[in-house]
Amino acid sequence: MHHDYIDHLAMGDSLAHRLDPRAKLAVAVVFTAFVVSVPKYAAAALVPYAIVPFAWLAFGGVPFGFVARHLLVVSPFILFVAVFNPLYDTRPVLVHVGPWAFWVRAGVLSCLSICGKFVLTVSALVALVSTTRFHELLKAMAWFRLPRLFIIELSFLYRYLFLLVEQVQRLKRARECRAVGKGRLGWGLRSTGGIIGNLFLRTLERAERVYAAMAARGFDGSVRTLTRFRMRAADYAFLAGALLFVVALRFGAHLPLP
Repeated sequence: MHHDYIDHLAMGDSLAHRLDPRAKLAVAVVFTAFVVSVPKYAAAALVPYAIVPFAWLAFGGVPFGFVARHLLVVSPFILFVAVFNPLYDTRPVLVHVGPWAFWVRAGVLSCLSICGKFVLTVSALVALVSTTRFHELLKAMAWFRLPRLFIIELSFLYRYLFLLVEQVQRLKRARECRAVGKGRLGWGLRSTGGIIGNLFLRTLERAERVYAAMAARGFDGSVRTLTRFRMRAADYAFLAGALLFVVALRFGAHLPLP
């Protein structure tokens, strides 16, 4: 596994890729905040918000199948929370759909609202990561004065996550090679415990070696890159247009609470 597994889309050269990372980060954060702030029963009000992330994905050339796969990975956690809403919030609410009107449980609306917010916010996050190189995203975070420790932790997670995954895969293959004829549950549990302990010790040892190597090269806790940011007219247009659009949706429309 390599960083290309994540970065193969971020290395593109579309209109969305060429936008300033600071503008994209600001739009993603503000968009997420406004979507989350929509009242929990106003599920229909979330529909126009989809224009922002899906237009972003389209201009960035990001396949919608790629977005759908990421949504499916996280969806069980959200569905587990949302599916119980209709069972607990049984208050009847009159819903109007064009010329038709019918009664539904308020929990159904809140369930749809949770699922809609999940799809919109994750799509915006995928659009941001898929059209921005990770080191540029970290530098944009630093420009917004996010805590330096948080940025360093993200940098290390990104840089060394695949080393950890490869280590786990090697330990797993070693266990499978020794598991011939040992199908007992007790042996499997003991070997799993051994893998976890071995992984912890190897990870700690590697972390110490990495820190010693970084300290020897003068690392002082600051992440430095050669990238220089410069806002252009297209960046200002994207930033202003997206922010004005979500502000108009949130405050320009009346969202009645049932």
